[in-house]
Amino acid sequence: SENKQSGAETTGSDSQMQQLIDEALNGIYRTTEDGKVLYANRAFLEMLGFDSIDELQKTDLINDLYSNPEDRKKFLALLKETGIVRNYRSVLVRKDGELVHTNENSRCYEDQEGCMIIEGIIEDVSNTRRLQQELEYQKSLSEYVLDEASILINGIDENDRIVLWNRKSVEVTGYSKEEAMSDPDILRKLYPDEAYYNMVMEKSRRQLQSKSPIPTDFELISKTGEKRVIRWSGMEIPNPKNNSKMSLNFGIDITKTRKLEEQLLQAQKMESLGTLAGGIAHDFNNILSGLLGYASFLKVQSDKNTKAYEILQKMEYAIEEGANLTSKLLGFARKGKFQLKVINPAEVIESLIGVLTRTLDKSIIIEKKYISRDRVEVDVTQFQQVLMNIAINARDAMPDGGKLRFETVSVFAANEPQLQQYNTNHERYVRISIEDTGIGMNAEVAKRIFDPFFTTKQQNKGTGLGLAMVYGIVKNHNGFVFVESQETVGSKFLIYLPVCEVEEGHEGEQMELLLQEKHSGKTKILVVDDEAIIRDLLNDVLTDKQYEVLLAANGEEGLKIYEEHRSDIDLIILDIIMPGISGKEVFEQIRADNSEAKILITSGFSKQKVTQELMARGANGFLPKPFNIHKLFDLVREILQS
Repeated sequence: SENKQSGAETTGSDSQMQQLIDEALNGIYRTTEDGKVLYANRAFLEMLGFDSIDELQKTDLINDLYSNPEDRKKFLALLKETGIVRNYRSVLVRKDGELVHTNENSRCYEDQEGCMIIEGIIEDVSNTRRLQQELEYQKSLSEYVLDEASILINGIDENDRIVLWNRKSVEVTGYSKEEAMSDPDILRKLYPDEAYYNMVMEKSRRQLQSKSPIPTDFELISKTGEKRVIRWSGMEIPNPKNNSKMSLNFGIDITKTRKLEEQLLQAQKMESLGTLAGGIAHDFNNILSGLLGYASFLKVQSDKNTKAYEILQKMEYAIEEGANLTSKLLGFARKGKFQLKVINPAEVIESLIGVLTRTLDKSIIIEKKYISRDRVEVDVTQFQQVLMNIAINARDAMPDGGKLRFETVSVFAANEPQLQQYNTNHERYVRISIEDTGIGMNAEVAKRIFDPFFTTKQQNKGTGLGLAMVYGIVKNHNGFVFVESQETVGSKFLIYLPVCEVEEGHEGEQMELLLQEKHSGKTKILVVDDEAIIRDLLNDVLTDKQYEVLLAANGEEGLKIYEEHRSDIDLIILDIIMPGISGKEVFEQIRADNSEAKILITSGFSKQKVTQELMARGANGFLPKPFNIHKLFDLVREILQS
């Protein structure tokens, strides 16, 4: 009876075990070596899409169930070698053709007849694999976005260690991902100044704690020593590696933008200074015109052997020096440029070298190289002044001798790094280089070199207007000027002037009329000028030459007098810049009435375009203020006799 009870218990236990196997969530199977299925539980059948074991047994296990039959061969080889295979990955084919990714744990043994029997547990890991692939894709996508982002992205943990460092961060700082993440002092290398480093870290912490953080600009030092300005913003996020927090920071490299802003501010400053200088020069020129005119007038009437004549001569010289100063101010203010000529810059440089060869110390060697054959349109006198001012600065920078090199070459604006950040209006330029091997300048001096009244020379050794004048004249010719300098190495000035496309043989030469003085009797001249001192001067000197003078204090009065004496007026001396009705408007109204009217225009502050326009429309001459009375008389005679 005990044996019967024991047998019944065993039978019951086997029945329960079989039920557990049949209802298991993972597939359980038993097969022969050649692929005959001996047993398959319900999960195994469902995994492969079969309704019964009989249906499964009709399938070729090796060739039909494995997507790659080689997997079965490798699986059998491992079993025979070790007896047990764990976590064997393979891809099976369902009845409907869908692929199933599986993970398998199996063992083998021999039955009573010596045949190899394989049994195992197999798990469908398709969903797990899909999730893993999705995670890998998301990770790959995140890494791609990080590395392809056009901004710097980095992560810093609570110990100020780098835990995230994208490709843009590598590009801007010069430090590789490995260097940044392994070096505990990387942030101190980026911000080497201790005080600045502490300020950066403090501002960064405050930014992270702020509910509405404002981006902050910091200047870091790259691995190569280059300064880069980065605009940072950030947020605090959980550190995925532990329970701490980390800062996720986003940076935009605004180094070029900052330079452009500085250049814009510099341009605006220069423009404001130019306006101020031009206004001062205008008023000062009118005063000097009266002083110079009266000094010259009195000198003509004085005996050369008297003390008065000597004093007047000194006064005339002093006033001319003042006029030279205002000329420099006007050059900086970009006013003037009245006598344009199309030339090859090499012609002017060659002429200048002839002068420099005779005046410079023999220890300074002059070199030249003319590659460009293109021509530019310039006021030759002003262009000579530009070259001379730079050459003089080069001479002063080489007290112990050195080399002064001139070079011209034609360039395309798109290929010149200096021009690429500007909105150039011309495609081609002639680049004129003037290079010395002198003492050079530091960055701060080079930054201010074109500022008016800025000079590094000793007191009474320079006015600080030479290079300011260079800047103004070049700008007024639609050009650009830059300086490159390094202390103890030397300086190089680069002048870009737009190429002037003209046909051969159409360059006119300026001819001067040398006329003998001839009294004109009672020739009638109308003077229109808003400055009383100029009107009085012209009245005195012209009356002394037997001219009859009519005076008008403004444009409206000038037109009224012209109406009254239209048939009697032989010449009109007309100031361009006047309040109310301008000289340009007076010119247009008189010429509309009489196309043959002779008009001499004058100004101490004339906008180049207005002057050129009036000269092109038939103005008979231009007299810049301040003027010498001999120049005035020559122009008056020339116009009246033409």
